[in-house]
Amino acid sequence: KKTTTKAKKTTTKAKKTTTKAKKTTTKAKKTTTKAKKTTTKAKKTTTKAKKTTTKAKKTTTKAKKTTTKAKKTTTKAKKTTTKAKKTTGKKSKSKKIKDEPSGDSGIVIVDDDLVIDQEKVNEERRAYLEEARSQEASD
Repeated sequence: KKTTTKAKKTTTKAKKTTTKAKKTTTKAKKTTTKAKKTTTKAKKTTTKAKKTTTKAKKTTTKAKKTTTKAKKTTTKAKKTTTKAKKTTGKKSKSKKIKDEPSGDSGIVIVDDDLVIDQEKVNEERRAYLEEARSQEASD
């Protein structure tokens, strides 16, 4: 009888131990699933970071292209301003010639085909302002 009671106690202890082992394995499974979820989140985060860096690289290349375009535009604007200065000098000479008294001074000719390129005018203004800012910065 004593042996059977000892055997029963041992079996109950074994059952408790197995239930504890089962609980431990379920906890371990839960922990591994959490770890898997965490690794997938980390992978997603790294892919997002990679995408962000590629976007940043694209943005910097666009900015570089824009700055080179701006430099080209300023050089074009400088060229047009020098051309404009040259042409204004020529115009004043031609006006002086027209102002001289001639035999038919009562007729005035108006050129209606005068076309103003607003884009060129705006570029010249930008170039002028940029030049003024650069001179202010150097002072």
